[in-house]
Amino acid sequence: MGLQSVPGFIGELGYQHPVELFRNFMSGVFGTTSGLCRPGDFLVTPTGTSRQISIAAGRAFLQGTANAAQGGYFAWSDAAETRVLASAVGNPRIDSIILRVVDSQYGVDPLAALNGAYIQIIQGTPGAVPVAVADSTFAVSQPNWRPGAWLRIADVRVNVGDGVLPGGQITNYTNYSMPSNGHGFQTLALRNAAIPTPITGIQATVAETEESYVYNGSAWVSTKPRFRYNTSAYSRTNNTGFIDCTQLGFPVEANSKYKVKYQIFYTADSSGDLKLGWTNPVGAVFIGGRVHLGTSTSGIGNDVNIDALGDFFTGTNPRPGGLGSSDLLVAYFEGIVTTSATAGTVMLQMAQNTSNGTATQVNPNSNVEIWKIA
Repeated sequence: MGLQSVPGFIGELGYQHPVELFRNFMSGVFGTTSGLCRPGDFLVTPTGTSRQISIAAGRAFLQGTANAAQGGYFAWSDAAETRVLASAVGNPRIDSIILRVVDSQYGVDPLAALNGAYIQIIQGTPGAVPVAVADSTFAVSQPNWRPGAWLRIADVRVNVGDGVLPGGQITNYTNYSMPSNGHGFQTLALRNAAIPTPITGIQATVAETEESYVYNGSAWVSTKPRFRYNTSAYSRTNNTGFIDCTQLGFPVEANSKYKVKYQIFYTADSSGDLKLGWTNPVGAVFIGGRVHLGTSTSGIGNDVNIDALGDFFTGTNPRPGGLGSSDLLVAYFEGIVTTSATAGTVMLQMAQNTSNGTATQVNPNSNVEIWKIA
């Protein structure tokens, strides 16, 4: 239709302000991504009543997809509401909690509801491994289509025999529609679908990767580093087999680069020492350097490794030397992790270099800093 001759809020006699004008005004303010306005909006939690959920007060923006001129809707609630989910029979199922705006301008509602905002519960299909209704079922001519707009706010698993629902069976979807250049998404796929052609400087947060991003003109990169540290020790005694240092693992995306820095606090006997390794996505490499005691150490400063070891993922495992169970030592590793077509998790592992009756430990407060740079 091109430029609309009636701008918003003009005080001109005879001008009519169609609803599309105001819905597109909402899209201009919130962006074109459906989502909550603030953390806690429409948060779904269990109550003390059998299979009952509470849906918190909140505000949300729902973008219409019927055509380019539809724009979006603002829905809000000023008080919590409760709903009781039906019992599961035979097998568990996953119910979806949907916030909807019904607008008959875009079709006849199959449930014959009046125009307005509604909370709808859509039951999933029972099964041994149940799944929630797919987003694709909300498209035109699909089973869950209704005219207007919709937003999935939570999925709730209902098991056979459930009374009060455990909080762990509720998955809240924390996608946010934010003014200006801020956007929050549950997954990378949702971010990429909502912002297919990002502009330089636009920002987004993604819960899946725990990252805050900015688009630099060619890639989504971190706006700040992520940190991991361990709260308890990882220990091996008389064992040269690797174990995962689970609190020091971190997710990485495909086809990306990360600046990575490790600070490993450890104790080890001089005969057992420490051996480190990594598990990583297929095709990833970690090119970097290290600073730590060597395995022939008989005293501080006698044998120190300060060098670039090549690819830590596929090369020789680093072997920081020990001095004794009472000597707290530190090893540093720093470099660039480059991934290929496979995403996944980079996980630090530890073991004894030589089997020994004195425990080798990666001690608490060991840490890793991760910064996505490309």
